Amino acid sequence: MKRAMSVWFPRLPINRFLRRRKRELLEHEQPNGFSHPTLLIARSAQRQVVVDCCALSDRADVRPGMLVADARALLPVASPGGPPEICDARPDHDAAALSALAIWAERFS
Repeated sequence: MKRAMSVWFPRLPINRFLRRRKRELLEHEQPNGFSHPTLLIARSAQRQVVVDCCALSDRADVRPGMLVADARALLPVASPGGPPEICDARPDHDAAALSALAIWAERFS
């Protein structure tokens, strides 16, 4: 009998990005440089749209699909961690991470 498993990663893009960023900061001995809001964005038809956001941004009611200008208005510029970090989303890297997870998970099937 075949079995199937379904796994949902609603925040894969931002989690992948933040893990990589944290690793980079630790390599440069800056463990506390990691407390400002982070947005991953995509550009389409002359618009910048939020693809994913961190928990700090989420608490400020920033949501995926929102225009970056609207998200910036919700995020305080003088937040304790500084202004928001806005980076391009990398769907190709997300797909590679998901493929690596699928290969890793095959051992359990």
